[in-house]
Amino acid sequence: MTLTKADLIDAIYNQLDLPKTRSLKVVESLIEIIKRTLENGEDVLITGFGKFYVKEKRKRKGRNPQTKEDLMLGERKVVTFKCSGVLRNKINRERRRHPRINGRLQFKVKAEDFDAVTETINLSCFGAYCQLNKHIPLMTSLKIALALPYGDQGNEFDYVECNGVVVRSEKILSEAHLGSVYNTAIYFNEIEESEKEKIADFFEEHQRKEMGMPE
Repeated sequence: MTLTKADLIDAIYNQLDLPKTRSLKVVESLIEIIKRTLENGEDVLITGFGKFYVKEKRKRKGRNPQTKEDLMLGERKVVTFKCSGVLRNKINRERRRHPRINGRLQFKVKAEDFDAVTETINLSCFGAYCQLNKHIPLMTSLKIALALPYGDQGNEFDYVECNGVVVRSEKILSEAHLGSVYNTAIYFNEIEESEKEKIADFFEEHQRKEMGMPE
């Protein structure tokens, strides 16, 4: 899934409570500043995020992908992005500490004007990915209830409750639902450590069963 310009506009609209026209102007102005800076050959450094910079490429040999004939590529400039150490370390650290697990788990989400029971597509201690039959705007606050099965038969459940926000919503066509559904990513922005531990324990139990290890 890809975060689009429209997603950024929706996020600013919901998070900062700005009118859609103002949110659009903020995003377009920021993009225009970055574009103009790079066009002038200057770098764009965003502390804690990364650095965009223009890199010159010399003439080099290449190949036509259609005819497979050799050709000479002329000099050109390309834009390169280098992730900051802070962001890179955070991404890698969170992946190691809290991996995602694929699985269909009962998942209930509730907003002011929306209440649905669905299943997760994947889950981590920091969020869940699921399908909903309605588009929920980015940064919408949600109440979350998650049922984690345990025991040999998997007929007993441990329940996790927390708050979350929508960070991505992508419309797809679904023959099973005879219409459109939305792949929705939810970040758990308010979750107690005890609730995280329940998810972590479920992960360990799941891995143990997958590997056929005894209790």
